[in-house]
Amino acid sequence: MKSHPINHASSYTFHMDGTIGVEVRASGYIQAAYYAHNEDFGYRIHDALSGSMHDHVLNFKADFDILGVNNSIELTTVAPVTRTFTWSGGRSRNTMTLERSILSSEDEGRFNWGPNGATMMHVINQDARNPYGEYRGYRVLPAAGTAHLTVQDSSNLAHAAHWAEYDIQVTRQHDHEPRAAHAYNSQDIHNPPVNFAEFFDGEPLNQTDLVVWLNLGMHHVPHTGDLPNTVFTTARSGVQFTPLNYLAGDPSRQTVNMVRVNYANGSATEVKTFGQAEEVCTVPITGIGEELWRYQGDVVVRKFPYNPNDPYYEMEGDA
Repeated sequence: MKSHPINHASSYTFHMDGTIGVEVRASGYIQAAYYAHNEDFGYRIHDALSGSMHDHVLNFKADFDILGVNNSIELTTVAPVTRTFTWSGGRSRNTMTLERSILSSEDEGRFNWGPNGATMMHVINQDARNPYGEYRGYRVLPAAGTAHLTVQDSSNLAHAAHWAEYDIQVTRQHDHEPRAAHAYNSQDIHNPPVNFAEFFDGEPLNQTDLVVWLNLGMHHVPHTGDLPNTVFTTARSGVQFTPLNYLAGDPSRQTVNMVRVNYANGSATEVKTFGQAEEVCTVPITGIGEELWRYQGDVVVRKFPYNPNDPYYEMEGDA
């Protein structure tokens, strides 16, 4: 990983079906390298610049309490299978099946998202089932591209960033393990203040107080489109938490803004608004042009050089 003058913008979304989304986007100036015919490490993006490859990895901690503090992690995999059924006349059928397992200890608590999106992770309470006998819980799933550290056993990081090695990591909750790293980890990479690998000491994970550590990020190989700035369009990563057999149905159907359309013979016959009035929102646009002329410029903290008495970024000529 490299240090960059990059801005990371995090957003949190709360949906009416109970889903919670976390997304992070990156933008800013890349810290390029000198081009020296080093195509194995990045594209040539300007006369003397190479877009040095690197990883962005940001760690989020999610402390779940599903109907109580004692929870478990269930992994459900959609897998191909060949089976013979009582109705198949003795012939095998190629189909798919669900493979379910419960993590037993922290020895199994570090893993990556499966290929083809086949493996689903659920935080469940085995002591709480819905009326149909299924465990109630929340599903954790990637909503945009996720990434963990490419380099294995990094020579530069040593023990300072073990938190970045997997997509998902699950530990037992402890007050003395509040975060995965420390601001001073880079000062002593071989004996950092927080060594995340030491969190995994084989403790049981079945029906106990759990913490899920999730990594969001991307593998960044800068190209000419990253000049002058990396853009938010593709530099993004996200994860969602969504109810799984937790509620009796879709709660968004109870919204006050719902409508029902009855139709027959290819056309609508009735539109029910359930007594809701038609709301109108007028957006004033007069004066916006004048507001643009009041803009003073971006306040930036430059790495080199930086004058705290002149924090505004001045543009030279036409942009």
